[in-house]
Amino acid sequence: MLVSGSCIRTSSHPELGTISGAGDSAEAIRLGSVAIGSRHGCAVSMDGQVYCWGSNTAHQVGQRRPGAVLRPRRVEGIEGVVQVVTGTMHSCALTAGGTVWCWGSNAQGALGPRTGGDTWQPTSVSGLNSIRQLSANRGTNCALDSSGVVYCWGHNGPYIVVPSGRPLGEPVPRVISGLAPAVEVVVGDLMACTRTVYHQIQCWGIGSMSILEASSNRQAGTTPTFEPRQIEGVTPASTLTRVGLNHCAIVRGELRCWGHDNRPLASPDLSAWIAIPVPSIGGTPQHSGGCLCALRHPTSLLCWRSSIGGNIRLLADAGWLDQQQSSPQILGIVLDEATLAVAFSDDFACLLTETHSVRCWGNNSLGQLGDGTTESRNTPVRLQF
Repeated sequence: MLVSGSCIRTSSHPELGTISGAGDSAEAIRLGSVAIGSRHGCAVSMDGQVYCWGSNTAHQVGQRRPGAVLRPRRVEGIEGVVQVVTGTMHSCALTAGGTVWCWGSNAQGALGPRTGGDTWQPTSVSGLNSIRQLSANRGTNCALDSSGVVYCWGHNGPYIVVPSGRPLGEPVPRVISGLAPAVEVVVGDLMACTRTVYHQIQCWGIGSMSILEASSNRQAGTTPTFEPRQIEGVTPASTLTRVGLNHCAIVRGELRCWGHDNRPLASPDLSAWIAIPVPSIGGTPQHSGGCLCALRHPTSLLCWRSSIGGNIRLLADAGWLDQQQSSPQILGIVLDEATLAVAFSDDFACLLTETHSVRCWGNNSLGQLGDGTTESRNTPVRLQF
């Protein structure tokens, strides 16, 4: 599995720290997954409960009172959860029964076909059954059901929810036609992509249209459509992720990425690397792009930077390397236990460790790190329940 988000760096390039449990209180709640939005985070416990923390301005943490929530709080009204995803100001959960529940900001219909505005109470998204995977980005959501059908709802600015139409938002989950049966769906900033049962990649949305096609439509005065199309050069794909405005897949051990013009990009060879990503350490957010990292073993990290134009750049401890370089770089973060998963945003990140605890670092102005303080950190600290 690969995951990605915006890369973050420390402003003064301090020494990167060891993830350590020293000074942390014992944690009885064992966590199985973690996801983070723009300024909040959520995790699913091993017994199917959802805990969220950070900014609650639109009730995205699932608490009635708006403001900063400095420690993880259980989201009431939902149990048996197997996955949680986060947008900019909303959250959604998938239960073992295949139902989807959302809470937080309802801008552009992000919470589904409900009446009313923002809510702290999880609301069932009607029209979805037998769902097995969710993906969310900003205010857009997509769900994949057990038969490989993809449904999307929410913000439609990038034409992901309604590829042939232009409503700003669509609260009713819409089937995305023209897709082969899928096994994975990933929503990005400008397009969404699926990995199919045939190990192919299909994408749709404004980012899936080539520059030449967009120019031709403008000159002809025609309304563009952004229907699904297969991405060439990325078959057979074994995993799928997004990096900034681009998507990436692993093909025969090689990382291959493509941007809004659908042209696969040159990339480093990942044949010796397992597909478990972790982020780089940092402080100053790089808003124009994204980051993709991989673990060679539990204590050795590789990271690449994606610019807004689609170029894959490499990350080094002291800053960006030359844009033309494409060889992997091992970063200086030291882990004292294996990392199972990672989630990261513009200016903070969280790791799920083999002991089923979550450690976060970065900006903590609104309690994003969940440690009970608003002190920003350069090294990961454990969630404090």
